[in-house]
Amino acid sequence: MSYLLENRTILFTLSLFLLFLSCLGPEGVPFKQYLLTNKMDELYKVFSQNDSYFRTPNSPLRLTLFILSFYVMFQSLRTPISSNLKLSKLTIKIINYLICFFLITNLVTNNGSNVAFILLLLISLFYLLFFKNNKIDEYYQIETLLLSTMIIMFFVAIFSSIYHDTSLKEIDNYSRFFLFIPIYLLLRDIKVNYNIIYLFINITSIITGLVALYYFIIHGEMRVAAYSSSTIIYGNISLIFMIFSYLTIKPLKDSSKSLILPIAAIILAFIAWSLTGTRGSLLGLLMILLLFFGKKYRDLIYIPNLKIASIFLVFIGIIFSQTNNFNRIVEGYNSGYNYIMHNEETSWKNADSIMPRLIIWKGSYNIAKDNFIFGVGLDKFNNKLLEQIKERKIPMIRKDFNNPTGGLNHAHNQYLDITAKIGVLGFATLILFLLINLMFFHRRLRSESMLTQNIALFGMVTVVMYASHMVTHAVLSHHHSTVFMLMMLMLFFSSIVNLDKKGI
Repeated sequence: MSYLLENRTILFTLSLFLLFLSCLGPEGVPFKQYLLTNKMDELYKVFSQNDSYFRTPNSPLRLTLFILSFYVMFQSLRTPISSNLKLSKLTIKIINYLICFFLITNLVTNNGSNVAFILLLLISLFYLLFFKNNKIDEYYQIETLLLSTMIIMFFVAIFSSIYHDTSLKEIDNYSRFFLFIPIYLLLRDIKVNYNIIYLFINITSIITGLVALYYFIIHGEMRVAAYSSSTIIYGNISLIFMIFSYLTIKPLKDSSKSLILPIAAIILAFIAWSLTGTRGSLLGLLMILLLFFGKKYRDLIYIPNLKIASIFLVFIGIIFSQTNNFNRIVEGYNSGYNYIMHNEETSWKNADSIMPRLIIWKGSYNIAKDNFIFGVGLDKFNNKLLEQIKERKIPMIRKDFNNPTGGLNHAHNQYLDITAKIGVLGFATLILFLLINLMFFHRRLRSESMLTQNIALFGMVTVVMYASHMVTHAVLSHHHSTVFMLMMLMLFFSSIVNLDKKGI
């Protein structure tokens, strides 16, 4: 018995079994009764006739098993292991190339980045079970706070789903916070080769731009989405890669390497963003430019002379004036002016979407205000938005009496969305998560290590851009946005911790 309690693998397997059992069985089916009475034919019929085999743990027994499973999981990882195994150099290389594969396939394949994410998750779980033997007190306080916030985010979504009797699939994106914890614990203990990362960032920016041009010219997409689920996601991530490519210029210049690749990457990533017609990400770009004006940041980035800067801005301006984003900014101004000055009607299907989005924000604010503590649930947003329209608190979003909400299931603003759906605790947890990352990266800009400073810059750009994106984009309602944000933040955060541990 003592062997079982001291065996990490057995305890971890037990925790997964308890977790599986706590969620097994479609909603409304007496699963426990069938199991206890050995009605296997009924169970077989249930599973063969239902599309979903799982449910939220919304009964006392299920909830007990669910909580117990995570307790056992935590205890399993605290159980010391006798071996002193270390990851091989080949494994560390594979992990580095999986990170690069995640970057380069993110926007230009259907599932490449998902494959990289899943492989990294599997490797990280294997590492935690058989290699990692660190004690809890070896973690920095800021790390403990970060990981605790990610756990809380997951459990807030779970308990909100139980309270509101929500489908299990609705918490999918929130579960990513929990799934990235083992990936973080793996990455903090290995050396990430940033020379390769810089190279792949620039290659990714170039490919992203070429793919956007292909879909715009060959496929005739007026607002390019390519392999992403929306133009907003393609535009937001393209703009982030453009800034990332710009940040690679200084370390490459300091190493006396050619700057042709990052310059080409900046231009093509900018073209990719321009072809998406996405305007909300401009807020993030503005915030980054304001940051770069600070002396602390100017010392860490490449500042071109006036002549080069002028030529580059004129070139970028010419490109921008010929693309969708310029036209949509003009349309946004015109429709906003006409709506305010002449009370001109607008709808979600118009070429411009600014005023309908303001209507959604107003409705979302009303929903959040009326359900401030517990929210309305992850799958009830559209119904509540419809109630707002019926009660004439907001106008119709789409001029269609059969679908006046436009089918929207999120607020197009992450801060309003999370408050409306899961309440103030979800909102506070999200803000805390962003602030922890912001403070950590900001403080590491003072490091004596140039590499740490460079990585901290990448981290600052990621957190500032996503904090800004959340004003116009419900990030956690989209798998692609959630996974990319968490992957970048965990990569940069863990890399700095690894360098700190080694005293570099």
